Amino acid sequence: YAGVYGDGPTSARRARQVEACGADGVLLFPDDEVVTDAASVVAYYSRVSEAVDIGLMPFRADDTVDLDVLGRLADLGNVVALKEEKEDMDDFRQIVLAVGERLNIIGAGDAFAPAYFVLGAAGLACGLSNFLPRLYVEMWEAAQAWDYRRVMEIHTSLEAFAALRREHGTAMLKA
Repeated sequence: YAGVYGDGPTSARRARQVEACGADGVLLFPDDEVVTDAASVVAYYSRVSEAVDIGLMPFRADDTVDLDVLGRLADLGNVVALKEEKEDMDDFRQIVLAVGERLNIIGAGDAFAPAYFVLGAAGLACGLSNFLPRLYVEMWEAAQAWDYRRVMEIHTSLEAFAALRREHGTAMLKA
C-alpha cells in the first residue's frame, strides 16, 4: 500500500499511478479542505474508488468519518480497510462492531498496540514496525494465540524506542 494525498482529482490520478506500478492498494489522506462534511468524504472516496481496481484504505484521525460514513465507504467495492488513528478505544471498538465484518480495521500507533489487538484489530500500522518488523510480527502472532503476557513483554521491550519517538516526534522515523 502506498500513501496518496490530495484533493479528489489529484488522489485519483496518483492512485492510478500507484496501481500502474503494481501496488495492492492505496492509503488515502484527503486534503483537509476536501473533507468538510460526510457528503464530501463519501464523494472523495467514491471518486478514487471509480478510478482504480486496487484496494483502498481510508485514513481516519477525527470524527469527520463517523459510523454512517464508514458504512457508506464499506459499500464501495474496493474499500477494504480503515486505518484508525484517532486513538480512542471506545470509538475503535464501535467501529470494529459496526463495520469490522466488511472492512479490516487497522489500529495505528505503537502505544495502543495491545489494546487494538484485544478490541479486534485486523492489523497494526505503526512507525517502529518499519525498523523492528520481527518483533511486531511476533507480537501479532502472540495476540492471535491470545498470549497477552507475551504481547505485553514485547510491547514493554519497545518502550525505549517509544520514548525516543515521544522525545523527537515523527521526524525521528522519517529521518
